[in-house]
Amino acid sequence: MHARFKLRRYQVLAARSQILADAAQRMVDELLYLAETQQSAELAALTGAYCTAIDSVRAGIRSGANLPPLLFKLEAIGREVAGVLLTLQQTAISRSGRDPGPAGIRQSTSF
Repeated sequence: MHARFKLRRYQVLAARSQILADAAQRMVDELLYLAETQQSAELAALTGAYCTAIDSVRAGIRSGANLPPLLFKLEAIGREVAGVLLTLQQTAISRSGRDPGPAGIRQSTSF
């Protein structure tokens, strides 16, 4: 009975891990596009590491490996990516606040 429970638990974890890996893979193209447009070598490198972690999770699912460490690594890289994206967003916002509007006139947002 215990072995069946462990097998079922692994099957559920593997199915959910596959869903997570698929979702992460769909984000990769957008991350690479942002890395290129923002000229962020850090984001490009993290995206490469993210792809490797996705591949590790998928290989772990196929081989029956212990998935939690692979998932933790994927999550950790995802958090790093989110941090870089936040930095890029803050940089873009600060640049837009300094850029003058048409013909050098600063746009006002107050009414």
